[in-house]
Amino acid sequence: MHLKSFIKNSSIIFASTLIGGVFSFAFHPFVARFISLRDFAELQALLSLSSILGVPAATLGFIITRYISKFYAHHDFVKIKQLAVYFSKKALGGGLILFILFLLASPWIADYLKIDSFALMAMTGLIMAIGLIGGIFGPMFQGMQKFMALGVLGIVGALARFAFGVGLVLLFKNIYGALGGILIAGILSVLIAFGMIRNSLKNIDITSASEAFAVKDYRYYLHTFFIALFLVAFPSLDILLVKNIFTIEVAGLYAAAAILAKAVIVAASALEGVMFPVVIAKHEKKDDFLIFFLKSSGILLLGLLFSVGLFYKFGEVFILLMGSKYALAGPYLWQIGIFASLFALINYLVKFLLAIKKTGVVYLLAVGSALQIALGYRFSGNLHEFIRGMSYAMLVTLVLLVAYCVKNKKTLLVQHPLRRE
Repeated sequence: MHLKSFIKNSSIIFASTLIGGVFSFAFHPFVARFISLRDFAELQALLSLSSILGVPAATLGFIITRYISKFYAHHDFVKIKQLAVYFSKKALGGGLILFILFLLASPWIADYLKIDSFALMAMTGLIMAIGLIGGIFGPMFQGMQKFMALGVLGIVGALARFAFGVGLVLLFKNIYGALGGILIAGILSVLIAFGMIRNSLKNIDITSASEAFAVKDYRYYLHTFFIALFLVAFPSLDILLVKNIFTIEVAGLYAAAAILAKAVIVAASALEGVMFPVVIAKHEKKDDFLIFFLKSSGILLLGLLFSVGLFYKFGEVFILLMGSKYALAGPYLWQIGIFASLFALINYLVKFLLAIKKTGVVYLLAVGSALQIALGYRFSGNLHEFIRGMSYAMLVTLVLLVAYCVKNKKTLLVQHPLRRE
C-alpha cells in the first residue's frame, strides 16, 4: 500500500471515527448534564475499569488481525472463514467466564472504587462480556482491509450507544440509565456485526478444507496479552487513580476534561487501524514497511501537535460542551492532551513492533505502567501535579521504546528489503 492508499483508507476510517465520535462524545456531555457529579465520576471509573479488564478482547483483536492479515496477503479466504468460526465459538465461552470471574471479584473492586452498588458491578460485567464477544468482528474486517465495513460498524455502534443511552438517561436520570443504554447498544452491535461478517464470507466453503484452524505460537500471544493489558491500562489507569485519590467532585472534573482530551487517541486510532494490518501484510510478503511506517508516523505527529495547540487555545471553550458545572476543568484540558498524545505515540510505535513480531517491548511497557501508578500517588497534591506525573510516565515509556528501536535497528533494517540487498 502506497502513501496515497494509506491516506485514502485512513481518511475513510477517520471520517467514520469522526462521525462515530460525534455520537460517542455527545453521549458523555449529555449524560453529564442529566446525572449527578457523583454518578458521572462512577460511570467514568466503571467504563475505564471495563476497558482494563477487557484486555482479553484486545488480545483477541491482535491475534485475529494478525492471522487474517497474513491469510489475506495470500488470498486464503478458506482460512479466514475457519478463523471466524473458531474465534466466534471461543469468544462466547470467554465472555461467560469473564462475567463470572468479574462478579466474584466485584466486592474488592467496588471497595477500591468506593462504589456500594452490586447492580452497577453486575451491569459492568455484562458490558465487558458483550465487549469480548463483539470485539472479534472489527479486527476481522480490519485484517481483510475492508475499512468501509469497519467504519460503518463503528458508526452504528456509536449511534446505538447514543440513542439508547440518551433515552434511558432521560427516563431514569441516573447512572443505571447510562450503563443500561451502553449494554443494549453493545448487544445490538454484536448482532449487526455478526450479520455483516457472515454475509461477507457466506460464499466461502470450508467443509472440504484439509485442516482445521488452530492458534500457534503461544509465546507470541502471551506477550501480546500483556502488551494489550498495558496499552489499555495507560489511558484508563488515570481515571481509576483519580477516583481513589481525590474527592468525588475533583474526580468528576478530571473525568470531564479527560473525555475531551483523549479524543486525540480516538483520532490517532484511525491511522493505527490502517497501519497495523498493512504492515503485517507487507512484512509477510517481505515488502517495504519501514519507510511506510515512518511517513505515516509523521502524519500522526503533526495531527497530535495541532490538537494540543487547540486544547491550549480553546480549552475553556471546549469544556463547556460538558456543561457549565465542569467549567473549572478547562485549564486541565491541554495538559491531559499532552498525556494523551504521548500515549498515542506509544500505542502507534508498539502496534508497529507487534506487526513485525517484536514483542520484547512488553517488559518496557510493564515498567511504564508501574511508573504511571507510582507517579500518580507521588504527584497527588493537586490535579495539575497529578497530570504532570501521568505525562512524565508516558514520556519515560516513549523514550525507552525509542531506545529499544535504536538498539535493535540492525534487526529492523535487516528485515527492510532495501537494506537487505
